[in-house]
Amino acid sequence: MQLIETIKDAIRDNYVITEKVDSIIDALDAHEAEFAAIDNPQFLAQRISEVLFENSNDKHFRVAYAGVAGGRASQRPQFHPERNNYFFYELKRLTGNIGYLDLRMFVYTDKDAAETAYGAMAFLAGTDAVIFDLRRNRGGTPDMVRLILSYFYEQATHINSFYNRPDDSYTQSWTTAHVQGRKMSDVPLYVLTSHGTGSAAEEFAYDVQQSKRGLVIGQRSAGAGHAAIQMPLVDGYQMIVPIGKPINPHSNDGWEGVGVQPDIETAYDDALPEAQIHALQTLLENTADDGVRAFREWELETLRARKNPHIINNPELYTGQFGQAEISLIDGQLHYQSQRINAEMIAINDNTFIVSDELRATIEHDTLIMTYRDSPMVIRFERMSPAQA
Repeated sequence: MQLIETIKDAIRDNYVITEKVDSIIDALDAHEAEFAAIDNPQFLAQRISEVLFENSNDKHFRVAYAGVAGGRASQRPQFHPERNNYFFYELKRLTGNIGYLDLRMFVYTDKDAAETAYGAMAFLAGTDAVIFDLRRNRGGTPDMVRLILSYFYEQATHINSFYNRPDDSYTQSWTTAHVQGRKMSDVPLYVLTSHGTGSAAEEFAYDVQQSKRGLVIGQRSAGAGHAAIQMPLVDGYQMIVPIGKPINPHSNDGWEGVGVQPDIETAYDDALPEAQIHALQTLLENTADDGVRAFREWELETLRARKNPHIINNPELYTGQFGQAEISLIDGQLHYQSQRINAEMIAINDNTFIVSDELRATIEHDTLIMTYRDSPMVIRFERMSPAQA
C-alpha cells in the first residue's frame, strides 16, 4: 500500500527513538494485509494509529484522515486561542493569600498571549505562595513554559534541553533573567497534575520538580514527552510523528512513557487542598512576625477543618436564637443565619465553628462568641430561645 510505504518513510527519516524504528516498520509490514482489507478511511487511520502505539508506546504517534475536497485535504477549523483567553481559565486568591491559576494550555507566546501571561503573573506577585493547576492541561509550546517559569527563578536558569532527530541537533531552554513585572523567586511553588496532564504541561511540572524549585502534587501525568510534527501523507491522510525528546539537565532524562511522578501523590480532587495546606505549613515554618503568624495559623486551621470537619455529637444543643443571629439544624448540619450571612457551619472542635473565612462562632453554654480574623473585636450574644429538642 502506498499509504503504508509513505508512513514507513516518515518514520525512518524522523522518528526520535531510532532503536525502535525497525520493529515499528516490521509491525506495519505484518499488518499490511489487515490494513488493505479496511475500506473505511477513518477506521483505517485509527487501526494504523493503534499499531503504531502498540509497538512504540508513544502517545504522540497518530494517523488521521482529513478527507479530500477538490483534490486537496480538507482543512480543520482554525484554532482561536483568544476565544479561550489563551487558556488562562481561572485566576484567584485562595485562603491564606495563596495564588491560584488554572491553566489549560501553554499557547504560543505571540503579543496577546504574552500580555495575558504578564497580567496573570502581576496578580500572582501579590500572593505568598502560588499553585499552578495543570490537571486539565494537555500541553502546548515550550515557549510559554519558559516565559512563565522565568518569574520563579532569580537568575537565568537552564530548565530543559531538546533533541531534534531530523537535523540531529540539541537546543537548550533557559529562563530569562528579566521579566515584565516582579519575580517570585522565593515564593513557594506548587504544580497540580493528573493522568490527563500532558506534553508541555508535563515539562512545566518536571522542570519545577527536577530543579527543586517546587513540589508536584496529584496524580502521575500522561507520559507524553516527545515533540511532534504533523506531516501530509497521501490520499487525504495525515500523520503526527514524534521527532524530538526532552533531556532535563538535572535528571539527564525526560518523562516520555513514564509520566511525572508527583512528590505528593493524591486523588484528583484532593490535590488542591493538599497543596494549600502544605503551602501554609511551609509559610508558617518561616514566619517570625506574631501578627502574620496568627493570620496564617487561622487560615491553616480553616483549611484543615474544611478538608476534615470535626464531628459534633448532639448538634441540636448548639441551636437557638442569639441576638439577631439564628443557629438551626438542617438535615443534620448546623447553619448560621443573620441579616448579612447565611452559611453552613463547619466544626473546628467541639464548640468552635467556621462561619466564613473571616468569621468564627464559638458557643459556650448559652453564649455565642463571634471572632473576626482581621480584627481584635469580639462580639457576644446570649441565647434568646431554647435549643432544638
